[in-house]
Amino acid sequence: MNKTIAWLIVFAFAWFFIYAFFHEAGHALVGMAYGGTVERFVFWNFNAHVVVTDAEFTAFGRALFHAAGNLFPILLTTVVFAFYKPTIRAKAYHICHLIPVISIIGGALMGWVIIPIRTIFAPVSGEDAARFLDTTGFHPLLVVLMAILILSAFVLFAHAKGILYNAVIVFFSLYKDTEKAETHFNSKYGIVSLVLVLTAVGTLGLAQIVPYIPSNVIHIQLEIADVRDEVRYEHRFIVVEGRSHTINLNVHGKGFLTGLRISDEEGTQILGTFGETTFSVMGITLVPGVYFATFYFMTDWDTVKTFYYAGEAEEYLVDKTAHPSYEVFARATGDYSVVISMTVR
Repeated sequence: MNKTIAWLIVFAFAWFFIYAFFHEAGHALVGMAYGGTVERFVFWNFNAHVVVTDAEFTAFGRALFHAAGNLFPILLTTVVFAFYKPTIRAKAYHICHLIPVISIIGGALMGWVIIPIRTIFAPVSGEDAARFLDTTGFHPLLVVLMAILILSAFVLFAHAKGILYNAVIVFFSLYKDTEKAETHFNSKYGIVSLVLVLTAVGTLGLAQIVPYIPSNVIHIQLEIADVRDEVRYEHRFIVVEGRSHTINLNVHGKGFLTGLRISDEEGTQILGTFGETTFSVMGITLVPGVYFATFYFMTDWDTVKTFYYAGEAEEYLVDKTAHPSYEVFARATGDYSVVISMTVR
């Protein structure tokens, strides 16, 4: 008994680092798949994180990047469970299979059930689930449903393999003499597990067509066929509650720059940023009042100068060969369409 408990303590300690490694590896693999470079990979302390630079994410790739930290360990653990042997007599073997189940359920419930529900009532930053919601714009409750379906499928698969039953029997046998019954794969639970996974995939499709605009949020959705005809777009909005707000900005456009300026009613600039294809989350403090969000579509050097002059920041305007627009304009393909989604929470 003492030997078994010692093994369990060692494995539980090791599992903390194993899970952290594969959690960060999930992020890293997706980042590398999109051409990124892993600059930092930390999993051996309570500040586990990965830094990926130069990845050219699509909207799907960015969402997958944030979800992969949880999906990758679940996928690998499921593969390990597929080779589970109920006939092995070592007691620690069976209980050690239960530790990942408890860990994954607890972590996913905290990260992908509780946090999405919290975002309905207040902005949440710095968490994978919150970043996933920022990138996709999915309804938080549909994301919660997807998470519950995937977790349920994972638990049912473990049950179908006999892991849960054997682990409980072995655990009680540590304190009293209980005979462990061998189990075989239960196809009924296996089929239900597969159905739950397919339902989660279906929910993902549903989340893409169900609009979600949280209360007290300014949401701008633009689809412009040719920005050369638009050049500049302005949206007026009103802030009722003065506090720190979160701006989620997604811009999909290639071969030109999209600039954003937020200014108050007197024309004072509050925020300014520009880029090509952009996924960003920014914090901003706004007092009650009227504001303007202005987008500038820069397809040549003259429009770049207009963007800077409009913000009275011409002192930052450098020679065009040293400006980011120089390379961006060189990649122009003749497609000047842009899709923009901006939410202020």
